[in-house]
Amino acid sequence: MGLFQRGRWPGYRKGYQHAIGVILQGPKIPLGKDLSQSFRARGVVLKGRLILLVPLLALFAFVEPTEDRAEAATWGCTGKDIKPGNDIDNIINNDPSGTATTFCVDAGTYTVSAPAILKAGDKLIGQPGTWTTIDTATIDPPITKPNPVVKLVGSGTANLLRARGNPISIRWVDLSGASGTGNGSGAITAGSAGSDFLVEFVRIHDNASVGISNMKGRIFHSEFFKNSYAGSAPGFNGSAVKGITEYQAGNLYVHEEQGNGLWCDVGCSNDSRRVNGFWVHDSVVVNSARAGIRYENS
Repeated sequence: MGLFQRGRWPGYRKGYQHAIGVILQGPKIPLGKDLSQSFRARGVVLKGRLILLVPLLALFAFVEPTEDRAEAATWGCTGKDIKPGNDIDNIINNDPSGTATTFCVDAGTYTVSAPAILKAGDKLIGQPGTWTTIDTATIDPPITKPNPVVKLVGSGTANLLRARGNPISIRWVDLSGASGTGNGSGAITAGSAGSDFLVEFVRIHDNASVGISNMKGRIFHSEFFKNSYAGSAPGFNGSAVKGITEYQAGNLYVHEEQGNGLWCDVGCSNDSRRVNGFWVHDSVVVNSARAGIRYENS
C-alpha cells in the first residue's frame, strides 16, 4: 500500500521538490479505521601556531599544545580524531561538557563496552563510506542504502550511544550489538535529546530490542534491520525506531524487523518543530513481523 503526496522537506533541503511516499509491506500493517483517523487528526503523513624568530643565532618555535589543538582527519573532518585501537566510549565520555566537540572517527571497527554519551553541541562523524540505492517506481530520488566504514559493536552494554542535550548529530556509523531490553535500551537512545537531534547515513542492525529508542528530531538516509532479537522485545519496544514524541523519518530502508518498523507510541506527543507531526516519507518499510509503521495512542 502506498500513500503519496507532492511536497517539500521542511527544514532539510529548502526548495527541493520531491514525491513523498511510504511503501508498507509485511504480515501486519495497522491501517484500520481508528489508525487512519489518528493520522488525519494529527496531520501525519505516513511524515601550533608556529612563530620563528631568528635574530643572529637564536631560533625560537612556539607550538600550541597538542591536547588543545583540533586535529584534522585525513578525510577532511576537523575535530577530535578517533582512530582504530582507541577506546571510543572512554574518549567521548571524558570530553568535557559545556563545549561542543566534533568527534571524527576513522574507518575501522570499535568495541563499545559502555554507553558513549554525546552532549549538547556534539557531533559524531564517521569517515564516509559508500552507498547504493533502492529504486522504486514512486520515490525520486531513490532510497539510500549506506555502507558505513566505521563500525561500533557493543560488548555487554545496553546502549552504544546516548544523546544528552541539544543539538546533537550522528553520521556515517554502523551500530550493532546493543544488549539492553528495558526502558531506554537500543543502539541509540535519544530520550534526553532535543528537537534538533539528527541522525544520517547510519546502518543499525542486530540489536536486542530496538535500533533507536525515544526518538526525537530527524533521521534520514539510513538502513535498519533485525533490531529486536530478544524474545521479550516485540510488543514492548521491539522496533527499528520508537519514539513517544513526533519525529521525522525520510529516505529510510527498514526491513526484516522482528517487531515494528517505525513506531510512535503513547499518543506521540507534540513537538512544535515537527510541523508535519509524526512524518514518515520517501521510505521503504517491508517485512516487519508486526506493523510496518505504527501510531499508537495508549
